[in-house]
Amino acid sequence: LIVALLRLGKKYDCPVFRKDCIRRVKMEFPTTSLAEYDKISGSWDFIQGTDDTSLHLLSLAREIGLHSILPLLYNAILVNHLPTLLDSKDARLSSLDRSVCLLGYLNLLKLQSTTTLDWLNVDVENPHIPSTTCSHPDKCVAVVKKIVFTLSKKQPQRLFILSRVFFRQKQWEDLLCASCYDKADKIKDVGRAICWEQLPAAFGLPDWEELKSLDFE
Repeated sequence: LIVALLRLGKKYDCPVFRKDCIRRVKMEFPTTSLAEYDKISGSWDFIQGTDDTSLHLLSLAREIGLHSILPLLYNAILVNHLPTLLDSKDARLSSLDRSVCLLGYLNLLKLQSTTTLDWLNVDVENPHIPSTTCSHPDKCVAVVKKIVFTLSKKQPQRLFILSRVFFRQKQWEDLLCASCYDKADKIKDVGRAICWEQLPAAFGLPDWEELKSLDFE
């Protein structure tokens, strides 16, 4: 519905009507900070959206000059619609947006391996796990390797660059000792902040501030 309303607002040049629609869309995709992003529920809170609304919003955002929400839209599509992205016959994504998404996907997979998921790298010279105060090092390393194996079986690989819930899963908290779990959680938090700042660049876009200055409202 919001996509149709925005197009009508543009077609008939209704600035007040269009401005309210854009305000609601921006509330769904807050770009001011990671803290503001964390306040949204992950579902549609401010607009009447469906499962494929983000796919339709992507082309519309380009059409009406709403540049600042593009990074979060691309990320939402990668998180929620990766099979659609890989289906070249799906007409809901333009060839341009499909290419940008795929480029971003590869960049973000690499980025998360050194940020939010860096604690999973146990076969390195100075691994994060086990932590220096780990109560059972062999067990925690085995748990991490099991997590890596579990994630590797899921194809295509999932993105956890902005995810808050992955490390809150009870199974990991129960299996890792408290020290290693806290270490992993802190690495995740630091990594999320880095990923937030680098999200636009992953899709070949300018930084957040420049994107906001390019918005046409």
